[in-house]
Order: sequence, then structure tokens, then C-alpha cells
Amino acid sequence: HRYPGDYLESLHPLQMAPGKWGPINALSPKYFNTSTLVDLAKKPNVLWVRGAVDCVISDESLFDLATVLYQQALVEQDPSTVASIRPQPMVGQMREMLHRYQDNGGRYDEIVMENVGHTPFLEKHDEFLQLITEFLKNSDNL
Repeated sequence: HRYPGDYLESLHPLQMAPGKWGPINALSPKYFNTSTLVDLAKKPNVLWVRGAVDCVISDESLFDLATVLYQQALVEQDPSTVASIRPQPMVGQMREMLHRYQDNGGRYDEIVMENVGHTPFLEKHDEFLQLITEFLKNSDNL
């Protein structure tokens, strides 16, 4: 339905869980399991291009309520639950999955573009296009 999507009430400290609709929920581990990439029989090469200063896809995303509300101390923290409230480590999770992919016979390259945020393809269009072109030109995936 629309960005960001709906949510369900939860007993967890942030009192919300992924709902059924919207792009944010589609990327939730509840629905989107990237670990199946690890088990592909034929493993294409993977190129992961990301911005070094991305505040959206980050281990401390400013779009993650745990980062914004609790770590930035914008709401009062309950000492009994604060230890369990941590931002989702998006970059770390992706890297861990890609390490498993590599350990299982796949290949990946991670390119971190300096002084770039969430949209490398817009912020440094020519450099991004060159990376993608070289990846495709040198790839045995085609």
C-alpha cells in the first residue's frame, strides 16, 4: 500500500512489528529472506555498492526507531528493556550473508563510495555507472 507501510502492535519494547503492507515491511526479515542466496546452485557474482555515509541503510539507521528514539535519547528509556533495544545492523547483516555466500562458493565485491549517502547512482552517477559497467563487462554471469 504506500511507503513506509503499516505495522502491528507488539509486546516488544518499541511496541510495533512489521505489518502486511508497504516497502519497509517487504524488506523485513519476516518476509524477505536474503539467506536463500547462499544456497543457490549457480552463484552469480555479486556487486554491492553502497555509500559510506548512508543514514538509511546503516548499522545505526536514522530510520530505525531504536536508533532515533532510544540511542538519541528522545524518549525515556526503561532500564529493564533498554539492553534489548538495538538498531538493526543492516550493513553487518548484509556483509555476514555475503560472507556465507562466498564461503559457499559464490563471489562478491563490496564497494563503499566515500562522501556518498543513500543514492550512489545519483550522487556520483558517473563513478557508479563506471563500476556497474566494469562489473558487467568482466562478469561471467551473462
